[in-house]
Amino acid sequence: MKKIAIATCEKFPNLIESEQGLPELLKSYGIEATPLVWDDPEVDWKAYDRVLIRTVWDYVQKIDNFKGWLARLNEQKIPMSNPYSTLTWNMDKHYLLDLEKKGCTLPPTLFLDAGETVNLPWEKAVLKPTIAAGGHHNRILEKPFHEIVRVPLSGAWMLQEYLKEITTQGEWALIFFGGKFSHAVIKRPAEGEFRVQPRFGGTTTLETPPAEILYQAQKIIDALEFPCVYARVDGVSVHGTLMLMELELIEPDLFLGFDPASPQRFSSAIRQKTFH
Repeated sequence: MKKIAIATCEKFPNLIESEQGLPELLKSYGIEATPLVWDDPEVDWKAYDRVLIRTVWDYVQKIDNFKGWLARLNEQKIPMSNPYSTLTWNMDKHYLLDLEKKGCTLPPTLFLDAGETVNLPWEKAVLKPTIAAGGHHNRILEKPFHEIVRVPLSGAWMLQEYLKEITTQGEWALIFFGGKFSHAVIKRPAEGEFRVQPRFGGTTTLETPPAEILYQAQKIIDALEFPCVYARVDGVSVHGTLMLMELELIEPDLFLGFDPASPQRFSSAIRQKTFH
């Protein structure tokens, strides 16, 4: 029987509720899956055939340790889902520039260095760190109050034009397993908010994406150099064009609790990768 470790974090040692059924589903495929905290020093990762990176939701706060852990797995030739090179590339939102070169559409965006000062080029914008998760440290800048943008003195940052459609329509999250579309949700911010995460009052509903949005999201997935067991395309539809906000390949919520068939599709993609 193949053995895989499902990497999670200390807060969710037994996985989040919507993913707790994965070990039993994988067992039917002849895979013994064990949830393990990624930075637990007692874990012998070499005892597993593969490490499935999942709810490592504290990695940004421990970014150097996380990078070191991934590097050790790679040096020990322990396969990861998703691939090591993909994970390290996806940590910093500068990856969006690579995808833009491949034809993906981004909101108007500037990448800025620590301490840089620029004139705000739009009426309203969002300033966010390039290495972050969950909307932390994101803030709204708006004329005339923020004619001049002063970037914090540490880290790399991005300035992005605010899309009103985030408020009026919401943000799509399209989930793919093994490169194939599984399901989608729309995330909407609370009144007076711009962040869509539940911790800021955001709501999530299962939705069927329009054909043109799904087509554009699939093109983003197809542009990846390496196939991924899971991927989440986050974007906003502006007059039928999918404005890519993020391509989540490290530890996204896959919203398995919203689509009853999605855990089975996810398990099947894991099986195909494990026995490849």
